[in-house]
Amino acid sequence: MKRLVDEIGETCNFNILDGNRVMYLDRVETNAPIRLHIDQGMRVPLHCTASGLLFLSKMSEQQIIRFLGAEPFERYTDKTITNYEKLFLELKKIRSNGYAIEESAFLDGFIGIAVPVVNTKHKTFATITAHGPSNRMLEKSIEFYVSPLKLAAKDIQNTLLDSNQNI
Repeated sequence: MKRLVDEIGETCNFNILDGNRVMYLDRVETNAPIRLHIDQGMRVPLHCTASGLLFLSKMSEQQIIRFLGAEPFERYTDKTITNYEKLFLELKKIRSNGYAIEESAFLDGFIGIAVPVVNTKHKTFATITAHGPSNRMLEKSIEFYVSPLKLAAKDIQNTLLDSNQNI
C-alpha cells in the first residue's frame, strides 16, 4: 500500500466488513498536509462510505435490508443516501463500474474510491480505498485512482494465492 500511496498521493486503507460496519484494518497515510485521519480499527457506516457501498453492492436486497434496517438511514452530510430507492440505484452503478465512489456522503469535503479484494472463490472479502480532499482528488480523473487501486488489489489477491491462504 505504501507504493500505492506514493503513486496516487492519497491515503489508502485496507478495509473489511465487520458486522454491519466497515473496519479500517490497515492504512498508509499520504504526506500531503491536508488529509483525513482515520484510526486503524475504526468502524464506519456501510451506506455512506465507498467501502461500505462496495460491500453492499455484493449483497442481495434482502441482505442489505437486514444489515441496514429501517429507513431513513443516519444522515452525516447533505449528500448522505438515506433511503433504499436511492441506495439501490447507486449500488446498481457500482456493480456496473466494479468500484465505488463516495463524495462527501460521510464527511463534507472528502472523496473515497474503493475497489474489491477477492478471495480464491471470487468473493469480496476486503476493499482497498483511497480517500482525500475533494478539491485535490477532483483535479485528476477517476481512472487515475481506479487503475492503481485495482492493481494493488490484484497484488494482494496474488499474494494470498501464492501463500495458499484461503480467505
